[in-house]
Amino acid sequence: MERQTSSRDVLVTRIYENGVKLTKKAMAAYEKVINRNPGLEDWFVDISPSPI
Repeated sequence: MERQTSSRDVLVTRIYENGVKLTKKAMAAYEKVINRNPGLEDWFVDISPSPI
């Protein structure tokens, strides 16, 4: 089974710092495009692109 990719797929090469936390207000904006998978909410998410 081949994986379908879109032109919006990007490889993230940046190294992020551990322990960085967002404010609740900042996280609320991300939660609008994150779909959490039932039972595994903390680890598996689908991220939908924001509308153009």
